[in-house]
Amino acid sequence: MPAGGRTVMANELAMQSFTYGAGAAGRSAQRFQRLPGGDYNFCIRLHAPQAESGDEFCDKLIVEDLLFLDLVQPWDGDTIDETRPPLTWMLSGPTASLAPADIRLVLVPLPQGKKPGQAVATERPLFMLPHVQERTIQYPAGVADLERGKCYAWQVERLDGTRVVDRSEPWGFCVRKHQEPVQNKYVRIDRQQPGAVYEALDRKIFFRYDEPYSSTQMDCSIWSRTTGRINPELLDDAKASSPVDVRSVGVNLYMLDLQPYGLKPGYYDLLVRNEKGRTHTLKFHVAR
Repeated sequence: MPAGGRTVMANELAMQSFTYGAGAAGRSAQRFQRLPGGDYNFCIRLHAPQAESGDEFCDKLIVEDLLFLDLVQPWDGDTIDETRPPLTWMLSGPTASLAPADIRLVLVPLPQGKKPGQAVATERPLFMLPHVQERTIQYPAGVADLERGKCYAWQVERLDGTRVVDRSEPWGFCVRKHQEPVQNKYVRIDRQQPGAVYEALDRKIFFRYDEPYSSTQMDCSIWSRTTGRINPELLDDAKASSPVDVRSVGVNLYMLDLQPYGLKPGYYDLLVRNEKGRTHTLKFHVAR
């Protein structure tokens, strides 16, 4: 290299080897190919062949911190079934594993017509958890369950003392409202379709018996294909058995209470005989 000054471009230099420090900062730089945020002193040393001494240039370098604070689950706009859901967030970047960040998690109601960001800024929090360390937070004990049919917004913030230095994007989710099943009132006991099965909700059967007269006597029995006829369970030693509760609730409208039978979940047959000796069968299912 002749005497004088010369500018050396980066693409003219062929790097032969790299050596990283054994500490957390060195491992982070090796993994992300980026220096963690902070102040550095760097030096470039030139060793000329057959020279007793080389040359050196040193300077200071400031690297800004680069972290990504994101929400994971429940997903934005999702509808969930849990009323006490776990909340999962994520902090990623070159320095995420070097030192624990001071994270605060906030959950607020999300009124209809508002966006999650507006709700986080204006609504009173249901809870606010400071100094969060775990990436998945279980719903706090002592806090009331989320209400079905309502929506909520949540966000995580990174703090430096009392100053908020970073926030995740606010997300919103709703809790699904389950519709209560409606009783089947009233099934036609004398006009059953082949293969039809009656769902005995709340262990009650509502049936009707259409005749041009008012029925005054009705005999009902429960049958299982494995055990045969099922009698009501014993209540106590003083009472032999529980009476079959077949109650007339209108002109030829009846309600049969299955509670005394102690039926296990499964399929059964209801045999109904009126005072004229006519018998009809209703296949029904007990879910729980």
